[in-house]
Amino acid sequence: MTKILFLVDHDGTKVAKTPGELGTFAKRAGSAVGVIL
Repeated sequence: MTKILFLVDHDGTKVAKTPGELGTFAKRAGSAVGVIL
């Protein structure tokens, strides 16, 4: 199974909506792995 890496950027209190959408898309393509910056 393919591992899909995607970046998760946050402002210190909450995560934006975009990483969640990317995670959903990555999960369809393979194993989703979020990298928090």
